[in-house]
Amino acid sequence: GGGGDILKRALTVDIVNVKIIFNMRLLVSLLSVLLLLFADFASAEHHHEDHELHIDCSLCIIQNLQTDAPSYQPSVKLRLITFFVKTEPCLQTLPLRPLLKTTYGRAPPTS
Repeated sequence: GGGGDILKRALTVDIVNVKIIFNMRLLVSLLSVLLLLFADFASAEHHHEDHELHIDCSLCIIQNLQTDAPSYQPSVKLRLITFFVKTEPCLQTLPLRPLLKTTYGRAPPTS
């Protein structure tokens, strides 16, 4: 009866809400990527006719700050450490009793 219909409608509404939330997240992600691509392109292609740095231009300031930033170069030192461990050969012993096989070797016949 009625209880099953209410549960079915509630589940349907939840599934629709999940789809809407997923679509909104996808839309926001795509818009963010497009905005970053546009900003990066605008910054990379920005120049003035005299090809000089203009202090009153915010894109020129951003470009100049990016190129003047010191690059971090971590120092990497590799060291080889060797350990010598003395081992004794271990004796392999047989089990006290053989393992018993409790299953058949082949499948039963089919009719």
